[in-house]
Amino acid sequence: MMNFAIIAAGDGSRLKNDGITISKPLVRVNGKPLLNRLITLFENYSSVPVSLIINNEMSDVLRYVETLQQRRRINLIVRSTPSSMHSFAELSRFLTGGKFCLTTVDTVFQPSDFSRFIRAFENDEDCDGMFAITKFTDDEKPLYVSVNEQDMTITGFYDEPHTEAKYVSGGIYGLTPKSLQTLNRCLQTGQSRMRSFQRQLLADGLKIKAFPFDKIIDLDHASDIAKAEELVRPLNLLAVSREERFSPGHIEDDEAILNSVIEALKTMDCEVERCSEKEFLTKNLDADLVFGMARDSLTVEKLQEVEQKGLRIVNSGFGIGNCIRENMAKHLIDNGIPYPKSIFISTDEDFVLPDDFKTDKFWVKKSSYFADCEDVVFAHGKEQLVDVIKKFRECGIRYAVVNEHIEGDLLKFYGVADSGFFYWFYPTNKCISGLSLINGKALGTKFDVNNLELVCRKAAEILNIKIFGGDCIVRRDGTLCIIDFNDWPSFAVCRDEAAPAIANCIYESAKRKR
Repeated sequence: MMNFAIIAAGDGSRLKNDGITISKPLVRVNGKPLLNRLITLFENYSSVPVSLIINNEMSDVLRYVETLQQRRRINLIVRSTPSSMHSFAELSRFLTGGKFCLTTVDTVFQPSDFSRFIRAFENDEDCDGMFAITKFTDDEKPLYVSVNEQDMTITGFYDEPHTEAKYVSGGIYGLTPKSLQTLNRCLQTGQSRMRSFQRQLLADGLKIKAFPFDKIIDLDHASDIAKAEELVRPLNLLAVSREERFSPGHIEDDEAILNSVIEALKTMDCEVERCSEKEFLTKNLDADLVFGMARDSLTVEKLQEVEQKGLRIVNSGFGIGNCIRENMAKHLIDNGIPYPKSIFISTDEDFVLPDDFKTDKFWVKKSSYFADCEDVVFAHGKEQLVDVIKKFRECGIRYAVVNEHIEGDLLKFYGVADSGFFYWFYPTNKCISGLSLINGKALGTKFDVNNLELVCRKAAEILNIKIFGGDCIVRRDGTLCIIDFNDWPSFAVCRDEAAPAIANCIYESAKRKR
């Protein structure tokens, strides 16, 4: 479990000179004290107490922390120290149990950058530490950092600008207990500055990697407050839930993924309002971005309307429209994505199967948004095909897509654009669906997984969908054929991994728009 620690023992003399009378940890950014902002953020990543050091003169901070301790777990040290390194040493008693993250209280950064930083540090078993860096220089006396761009290993720290140093240190340190040995040696030799400790880590042979942040602001002056507030001003987001009639058999799963994404966005300092598809139709929209799982035709039409006026939507209303089966099939076929031979028919008219249909097995699918009866049906032979189309007509489905059945292993995939998230599995190993029953259990035919991801991401780009999933057949020769593509599926089998990636995709899209 990751430990988190905050150094808040400085006297904040430059803020006092600018007329700020309260102690630095209580300075508010967007209405929230610096100290509370960090503690709240850290609690999203660990259940162990956050460790904190303040100085003896901070009676206002002490009272504030004692109030926080009534509902939060905080290891508090009250002690004036000669330097930040000595404050680190005082906190080190709480940091011996595994990886930990240390930061100063006046370091302001975007929560999304921090989320990626923590995940990267947690998952990297090849380094002794990971430090935040940025190309945005805000500190009066920055520590310049040079890195090996291939693996982002830090190669040097410099007090003055250096030709090889493209970054500056951000004051956020991910470390392992091994670093505490270096800390003790620094103190024993009379060193006191954190930058001396950082240099000594490299001298001791520890492998320290760098993780780039967009911007990091060191809040030292009153003028820095406005810059910090603009950097972390909460994004105002609107989430649109999916009506239950569009989630047959997946109501709970669809609810769960949307809720997980909303919770992840809240950890990024986003303000998220939620509404139903019906409520969205009459809603006055003042959000930075709208995201959700809408499927109703009227809802999608309004999404398209406000999108044309400049409001950012994830998934795009036009992308959702592209996933209607007839539109999807035509887009994929026209752009060279492997897809079954298909014909597009009116259920009111006679149809003729093309000569290149070499099978007597078919899938008949509605091409509209929804219907009140089963809308994907397998047909074996021309007689069954005609009968299925008749039943579609009786259900009020006027248009349908007829796909040629593809033999092979069925697999499902999920992905998120602008992220590294991609997941696939054989549904016959986890659940039984209609096509699984027709094709039987997957045989595990070898195929190129990288090519699968490449094809799926290309299809998502063609359809203008960022959050996607679908079904693919692996033929016996290892070639792939996409047979279905969905805008925002339930991600039920990989929700915990998918939700942060989806949240980050939404966050970055909203941030770019702002």
